[in-house]
Amino acid sequence: MKGQLHEHPLVELIREISTARLTGALRLARERAKMVVYFDDGEIIYAISNLRVFRMSECLRRWGMIKESEIAAAAETVSDVETGAALVARGALTEEVLGELRARQLADMLRPAMLWIDGAWEFDARVRLTEDVRVQLGVSELLVEAARRLPQGFVVSRFSNPDEKLFPVPGASANLTLSTEEGFVMSRVIEPLTIRELLALSGLPSTQTFMALYALVNYGIVKRGSEPRAFNDEELQDAIALKSVSARAAVPKATKTAEAAPEKQPQATAPAAEEFDEERELQSLFARLGRADSYYEVLGVRRTASSGEIKKAYYSHAKRFHPDKFRQHTDAQLHARVETAFAEIAQAYDTLKDSQQRATYDLSLAAKSKPGARGKGSQSPRHTEMTGSKLRTLDGDAPATNSAPASAQVAEERFRRGVAALEQGDLNLALGLLSEAALVAPKNADYRAYFGRALASHAKTRRQAEMEFQAAIAIDGSNALYHIFLAELYRDIGLHRRAQAELERALSIEPQNTEARRLLDSLIVKK
Repeated sequence: MKGQLHEHPLVELIREISTARLTGALRLARERAKMVVYFDDGEIIYAISNLRVFRMSECLRRWGMIKESEIAAAAETVSDVETGAALVARGALTEEVLGELRARQLADMLRPAMLWIDGAWEFDARVRLTEDVRVQLGVSELLVEAARRLPQGFVVSRFSNPDEKLFPVPGASANLTLSTEEGFVMSRVIEPLTIRELLALSGLPSTQTFMALYALVNYGIVKRGSEPRAFNDEELQDAIALKSVSARAAVPKATKTAEAAPEKQPQATAPAAEEFDEERELQSLFARLGRADSYYEVLGVRRTASSGEIKKAYYSHAKRFHPDKFRQHTDAQLHARVETAFAEIAQAYDTLKDSQQRATYDLSLAAKSKPGARGKGSQSPRHTEMTGSKLRTLDGDAPATNSAPASAQVAEERFRRGVAALEQGDLNLALGLLSEAALVAPKNADYRAYFGRALASHAKTRRQAEMEFQAAIAIDGSNALYHIFLAELYRDIGLHRRAQAELERALSIEPQNTEARRLLDSLIVKK
């Protein structure tokens, strides 16, 4: 029983295994990340990951639950199960608290994996959990959270048959927290109907309808008539028959540096996580961006690269260095650096993927590289280029004497004009001016935040807008206005919980901020 996550994502696999009440181990692999989720009679009871960030000792440090000395002593054990037992034995935790922490650890582990839409999965009904541990986890909330966060295009692709039947599940809607769109769509599925009929009745844009419907299916409120199945009837029968088999395979043990995921054989273990390789890759990325003298070098392509090569380079970087991959990292400063670095990569791609913008950019590079372009007071020609990383000279590390102040003045002038254009509703002019200001001075939080505000005005650039807001917050997290900007973006795309969290952060910085309070109150009313 195996396949690809783009065909059957984890949220759907969990529901299918739960419905069939299967017992076994679901292995997931995405690049170097590996994970095993253990099921008993359809319920998730435990999981392990080869990423160090999800080890119990690392989670306890991140949560600040107990003293470092207690963690260090318990972390000498081989597995997370033994770590928990050691902490209980030392009196650092009670069994009840340990159970709650394991549930929290498991939820943290599952959240990012539920968003994987690439990678492979394999279910083995022969594997049993031999450790004496069973985590009590409320899965439905995690499934719906993931359903709301999956890419819209991917969710829409899960409903390919407009004549598929939808069925209400009686009594399943009690005590649920639904969004406005989800409640609206649920009110339309009061009797069996087709997807085509639902789209006609909902009155919402089709994408919003599908997003709401997907959440309702994951909540168990709506049942699909012909949902894509990962397991065929014969495989299900074999798996159910194996439930009665008493043979049990050993749980893979963890190394000191990372919990290891098993290989395909039930009792084998996978190599330890390549944590240090990941760190080396990041340091190599930061060093390369620091040396980059153009958008081409930011993406790692030649100036003669085709549009296809540029796109391929960007998606390769996105796959390896997207900030969402590092959101659970214990080093907040590292996560901030990744966000800033990826914002530079995204800005380079957005400039070079558009033929007109690329031509303009190439002209600016050619003009700046002409002989004789030198700063006053310079002993030798120093040809400078504006990049998303910093101003650098082509023949040395230090810029010409007067080039940095002049560039700062240009950036400030572009910024002021861009803000004025934004306020007047001239979005195209604002985008051009603010992007240039952010390009010249990428460490200026105001430039990044207002560039993000301009990007947020267009649906197609909202993802880049989020990156700019996050970069501004990484530079200056004490500015409540940046959190408000990000909250407005989340509100506009329907991520109300994220919006609420950003507004609460803004109010923790400025308790009397009336705009943050007004927006937060409006979200609470909508909810």
